[in-house]
Parts: sequence; C-alpha cells; structure tokens
Amino acid sequence: KQWYQRRVRGVMDGFRPGSAHWRPAINMCTPCGMNYEYIIKSEDYTCEFDHFLRAVGHKSEDRVDERVNFNPRRPKDRADVYKFYASVSDDLLDALYDYFRSDCDIFQYDCKELIETVKLQKQR
Repeated sequence: KQWYQRRVRGVMDGFRPGSAHWRPAINMCTPCGMNYEYIIKSEDYTCEFDHFLRAVGHKSEDRVDERVNFNPRRPKDRADVYKFYASVSDDLLDALYDYFRSDCDIFQYDCKELIETVKLQKQR
C-alpha cells in the first residue's frame, strides 16, 4: 500500500504519470473551454447515452446497454478504494481533493464525502 502513498505524493509534487486516471479530466478535454453539446459520464452511461441517441435522431433499437469503464469484479461497497486511500496521509488526501476539485464539481462527484469517509475509516 505504501506505493500508493508515494504515487499520490508524486502527483501532488508535480509528477504527471502517463495514466489518464491521475490527471484531472478538465485538463484533458476542457469541458468549460469548448462548446460541447453533450458530456456523458461513464457512471450514468446507459441513461445518458440513450438520451443522447434520441437527441441526435437515432432509433431506440440503436440503444446500447453496455457500461464502459466498468469492472464487474470490483466490490460494490468500495472497500478497495478505502483500502488504498487509507495508506494516504490526511494532508495528502486534502491535497488530492483540491487537485481534482474541478472534476468533482463539473461531473458532480461527491469527492469531499469520499475523502471524509476515508478519514473516518482510517480512525477505526
């Protein structure tokens, strides 16, 4: 688990790994700087993509039910997330939240609640 603490520290210190998971989406696709008609969250893919298809004139039989970026083996209770982030100090958790705050706001992720839950889990 210590490698995760080192990875987070590296990102906070300016290291930019190749993985897109460690870069704010707002820096990669600039949703506020472009005139996008649609931004689809992968978590809401089925609902949003169906709406998108109707909006652009596709028939309902073109509908796609498959979620992307989804791992069916991942625990539903997010215990894996808490386990990894438990190794990260509170000051780094706060810095990580600040680093991804724009993504959290734009894409309506409750990152602050996740950070606070991780901190509570660490106290147990």
